[in-house]
Amino acid sequence: MLVDLLPIADGCLLGGLSMLSCILWRQRSQLNALSRTVVAQNTELGNKLATIEQLTGYDALTGLRGQRWFETELAEALRGKRPVALIYIDLDGIKRLNTSRGHQYVDGVIRSSAMAIRASLRRETDRDLVFRRGDAADELLVILDGADLLLGLATAQQILTTLRLLPTTVTASIGVAASDGKNPVCAAYLERAAETAMDWAKADGKNCVRPVAPMKGAESEQTLEPTVAEQTAEPTVAEHVTPAALPQRPSDAIPETVTPESAQRTKVAA
Repeated sequence: MLVDLLPIADGCLLGGLSMLSCILWRQRSQLNALSRTVVAQNTELGNKLATIEQLTGYDALTGLRGQRWFETELAEALRGKRPVALIYIDLDGIKRLNTSRGHQYVDGVIRSSAMAIRASLRRETDRDLVFRRGDAADELLVILDGADLLLGLATAQQILTTLRLLPTTVTASIGVAASDGKNPVCAAYLERAAETAMDWAKADGKNCVRPVAPMKGAESEQTLEPTVAEQTAEPTVAEHVTPAALPQRPSDAIPETVTPESAQRTKVAA
């Protein structure tokens, strides 16, 4: 009789396995459908955020204003007779973090860095003049209306110190350029000068501040469209730029205290 029950038991097991397979297939189908829905919703949300950015000029990730606002505000500031300092910030190691930790982690780093930069500025008007540069995820700009190069340097170093204190221990390569307000300097040149100083900071090991003194008046118009070779070449006397030959220091050292003497020191490459 036991032998007669074996086919029945086998049939029950096969029926149960078939039922489980059906249930698993149904659940997998539901999960796939849910995954497709989430992807579609994320795509739709991204499109809506992109539309908001285009319409308002605000960056959806950081809440900062974007390139259009920056260009308008900088041009407006340079029309006055007051000095203007421009701080160009490039967060260090973002690409490496993006690879090792993922997009969501990097988004949090960029968001917290933007908030820290705004919080480090003492004047409320300066906090409204922090911008995210174009499509660059890790580049930020700060306009200091009424600030000379010395004050711009001190502010940049305060920003760097604030970034170092974040839990993410992010650092930045920062360039500073300034207009004295007495001689006309176009916005495009001042931005390029600050970017050049930022490149010097990266070349010096990152995690530091480097200034550049832009040329005055009409001379600045002659250097708005440099070639790639000119961008990578060492500065010369004819360029009248000052990499502000601050003493070289390790990339993890705290920047030296800015004094009028240290800000005016100039070293010209042979």
